[in-house]
Order: sequence, then structure tokens, then C-alpha cells
Amino acid sequence: MPLLSKSDYLYQVRVYTAGGTAVAVYDDLTSLYYKKQVNHIGLAVLTVPDTHPILDLIVDDLLLEIWFISAPPSGGSISDAQDFIGLYRDHQVATDGDGNTYYMLYFLGTLDILKRYIMAYPPGVNNKTSWVGARVDTIAANIVDANCTANATTANGRLRTATVIKGLTATGGGLAAIVNYAASYRNVLEVLQTLADLGGFDFDILRPSTASINLTFSVYYPILGSDLHTTIIFDLNLDNVKTANLDGERLKENTVAIVGGAGEGAARAISIRTGANYSATNEYEIFVDARNSASTELAAIGDAKLAELQARTNINVDIAPSSGYVYRRDYKLGDLVTASFAGVMLTKKISTVEVKFDQDQNTTVRIELTDP
Repeated sequence: MPLLSKSDYLYQVRVYTAGGTAVAVYDDLTSLYYKKQVNHIGLAVLTVPDTHPILDLIVDDLLLEIWFISAPPSGGSISDAQDFIGLYRDHQVATDGDGNTYYMLYFLGTLDILKRYIMAYPPGVNNKTSWVGARVDTIAANIVDANCTANATTANGRLRTATVIKGLTATGGGLAAIVNYAASYRNVLEVLQTLADLGGFDFDILRPSTASINLTFSVYYPILGSDLHTTIIFDLNLDNVKTANLDGERLKENTVAIVGGAGEGAARAISIRTGANYSATNEYEIFVDARNSASTELAAIGDAKLAELQARTNINVDIAPSSGYVYRRDYKLGDLVTASFAGVMLTKKISTVEVKFDQDQNTTVRIELTDP
């Protein structure tokens, strides 16, 4: 990966108390790596010597923010923005060849909260495991509210009361898509990822108020970022891409779902659905067992499975050092941009961003582009 001048980018790591007060700010780590992904759990790895003061603060779910500071190449105002928010999870300890001891601290992105819990209600519970004619964003917010917030209690019908992490609350996003949907005993994050593919939206957990530690789950429709595909073009010929590779993902794709509902033998309810990439030369079937679902829900279940298995052309790009685009100033996670590579020009979403800083604040930035 190319190195960008340390004058282009700087970072700050900010650590917060349980009440939301910034208790420490660091810019002296041995190294910092973090990866953000749309609708997936991010990861930050902080490498520090065994004498670093951050080690005295480490407890489970310690909240950390990484602030990304950038300066325009031609001068002007410096901008800063929160670029990662995570919760402490684990660490490793290692020595180098000179016998120095280093700690690698692992902070998972806040979407990890959704991975901790399942939809712990029986099938058929209205607005908790079953929805008829509901907006997709409402379903997503209902699931988080019922399993990850202060409403996730046995008094509200959940099989066990969940611990609320950093005061998490849930909001929808005003989507127009109306579907029937049913699921129970499934992992919350996995279900939301399925719904996001089905409904064409993104989601995240952020800290909306700097005065509070409380986190909020939010839905973004249609995308987390902005549509910049007419102005931001990544192309080897434009000197803003160092290396790139393209993957069509067709080896994993299924395009026909035969969904089996209630009943036995010839009397079993069946729904047959085809995916977005279906054709006579791209006909790959899969059976989806939905015996515990109502017949009215089978079509949505099949569509969700096909969306999960749909092939999407991905382009991975190492950003080249140039006077062109600057991360966070010109583009960010979730934006739509244009990628031109291998004779293909496509509108793509920035689905992954990886950032590395060394102890001298030298920086590398890498992005992955996928279908919107």
C-alpha cells in the first residue's frame, strides 16, 4: 500500500468513561489499524508498549473513538471527524526481537452489540418475530428494540432480560418498502443484514451526542453515505489508484429459491422465487426450509435468501498518493463513487475502509467497492 504524507492525515484516539466524559486522548500509539464496513462489525487494533497509560483504563466495553484529522493539500482549514467508534473486547501481548513488550488492544465496532443477542421470542409474536405489511426499517428497529435495549425484558415476553450496552436505543429511517417477514431465535445482526439486502438500506450504531455515552441504532435509506458517482472516479489512469482487483463472486450465487412452508408431502406450501441475476444460463436452485412460517411469509423469506446469495462485483482499491481525493474530505464509508477498472465502469459503494497509522503518523488508506 502507498504511504501518504503524515501532513495529510493525523489521528486522535479518545477514550470515554461510563458517563461519557473523555478521560484520555492519545496520538502516540506504536501503530493504529482500523477497518470499517457497511452493515458489518468493524475492528480497531491499537499497538502500544507495556508502559502506555491506556493500559490502566482497559475494561470490558471501554468506549473508544478514533478521530480522523485531514488537511487540504493546498492548505486551508483542517477538518476533524469521528471515524470509528468501538468497544474494548480483547488483547494480545508479544515481544519484538529486542525483548520489548507490546500490547495489541482489540476494539470491536459498535455493531458487535447486535451480534451478542438473538431474537429471543417464540414464533408468531407481533412486532417481535412476525410482521405483516410492515416497513423494512420498522422491522429492523423493532428487532433491535425488543432484543438489545431497555425493552429487552422478560416482562415484555423475551426469554431472558438482556443487558443494555451504553444506553442503546433504536430508531427507524422512514423507508417506503412494505414486506411480510418472520424470524425467531436468529442472531440479531444476521437478521438485520438480511433485511438490509432485502430493503436496500444501511444501518449503524453511533453516539449522536457528545454530551452522552448513549448509543443509537439508526437506519439510513438508501445508503449510509452520499451519491458522489458523478464527481468521484477511481481509475488507474487518473493517478488515484495504486492497485486494484475485481471479483465477480459468481461461484457462490444461487438464483432460484424453492421455499417450503407448512404441511407434508404434496400438501406442503411452496413458493418459488427468482433472484435479480436469474437467467436460463444462470439457473442455480436452493431449497429454503420455512416450515414454521405462514404461507404469506414464504415469498419474503425466499427473496431475502436470494439477496444474501446474490453475486456482486467487488473492486478492491489501494489508494495512490496523489493530489486528488482525500479520505474523509472528499469521500467516506458508504458513499457511491465510480470505479473504472479492467474495461468496466460501474457505480459502486465504498463498503470497506481500512486505515493504518504508524508511530510517525504515516498513513495508508485502502477501500473496497461493492454493488450498491
